[in-house]
Amino acid sequence: MGKIFKGTLGLSALVAVAAPVAASAQTETTSLFGRERNTSVMEREREGYMPTGIRTGQFIVRPRLDVTVAYSDNVYGLDSDTDNPNLLRDLFSNQEDFYFIVRPSILAESDWNNHKARAGAYVEAVRHIDFDGENIANAGIFADGVYDVTRNAQLIAGAGYDLLHESRRANANGTVTEEPIEYSVVKGFVGGQQELGRFRYRGRFDVAAYDYDDVTGLRAITTNGIESVERFILDQNFRDRTDYTVLGELGWALTRDSAMFLRGTYNIRDHDLDGRFVPATATNIARDFELDSDGWSIMAGIDFDVTKLVRGNIAIGYMEQSYDAQNEFDENGIQTLIGRENIDGLSIDGGVEWFATELTTVGVQVSRSIRDSQFLNSAGFTASEATVRVDHELRRNVVVSASATYGNDEYEGSGLEFERVGFGVGGTYFLNRNLQTSLNYTYVQQESNGLEGNLDGLAREYEVNEVFLTLTAQR
Repeated sequence: MGKIFKGTLGLSALVAVAAPVAASAQTETTSLFGRERNTSVMEREREGYMPTGIRTGQFIVRPRLDVTVAYSDNVYGLDSDTDNPNLLRDLFSNQEDFYFIVRPSILAESDWNNHKARAGAYVEAVRHIDFDGENIANAGIFADGVYDVTRNAQLIAGAGYDLLHESRRANANGTVTEEPIEYSVVKGFVGGQQELGRFRYRGRFDVAAYDYDDVTGLRAITTNGIESVERFILDQNFRDRTDYTVLGELGWALTRDSAMFLRGTYNIRDHDLDGRFVPATATNIARDFELDSDGWSIMAGIDFDVTKLVRGNIAIGYMEQSYDAQNEFDENGIQTLIGRENIDGLSIDGGVEWFATELTTVGVQVSRSIRDSQFLNSAGFTASEATVRVDHELRRNVVVSASATYGNDEYEGSGLEFERVGFGVGGTYFLNRNLQTSLNYTYVQQESNGLEGNLDGLAREYEVNEVFLTLTAQR
């Protein structure tokens, strides 16, 4: 707990003047920070095709049901490798299957003149035709609210819980498991914002606790020249952690349509275990593996909504993540503690929308951040992502879309790197207020380098084609 006080006090000067981040933008006409001049194709109100909800007292309840029929030609996110044959690859690479997704959800929103409250919940069941081990059920619940202290000052708070399953294409594990890894997240936040003339002060404190379940792992073994698959318990307790994040931001309105801002963050990643014990092998002695870290970033940016052409916000700065443990050696020079190399570099976060015409919106999203690694030979990795999306309204109730994505995960100190490219096309047809249907196709390819330290040598290299046909019913 001492780390929490250290991090909070370290930003006390900033947070003292930064009322934490509010969940909704100012809607008062006097605000210089409202960005409602333009509306994207997907945000646009469509007369006769928008659900009205169910009024219950001073709340509007919005039930929704999404039913999806999907196809994937690579369920496990694993391609064959003729240069490095492996029994697990032979069994699990390029496996195709049809599956169904049923996702009921509900959202309740207040309809008050002042303040705002929301609560919602969802369940998501996935059922495969051929691979029963891929059948999962996710669920979540949340509540949040905005308290209007004055017309220019708000306080916010919220909490939520999610039960989730890790994607088969996640790079966090270098092995195949019998079923997707299950984990839960408990999260909460408090904060607020205040406008004083041309200045806006924001601040926010977030906490999120992650709890991962152990899972049965699979590995190929050779006995008397015969390959077979061995099952073992893949311990995930070392991934359990609590993340604390403090954010402060100062904004300065240049005009009614644009503002500059300076944003600072500080985080603590506190793992439940002091370290992960790495047992001795034929070539290594037993060692401990420390995971705790703290980090910060400072970014400057601008947000804008200019004429009828462009809207967005972009921030660029510097980030650093420092790990508690450094490499330790005994008197004989033998390593007894696996340290973690600190990571720093350029930080980017933002997005821009270009309103090419009244019927076409082009959006770009970019980000660069530091995330924890689960591989023994790397403390963490720098994740860079960029997405371009185009939405076009063919008719008032027909929207077609296309997107392209690039991602790069560079693991510090290990030479391990993953690179992804992808694209997608699709369309949405609004039948009436209560029904809509969509058809989407996506393609993702990932390649990697420096995989010598990866468990079982199973690189997360793959090509995946997926098709989704969804029917949505809502009120």
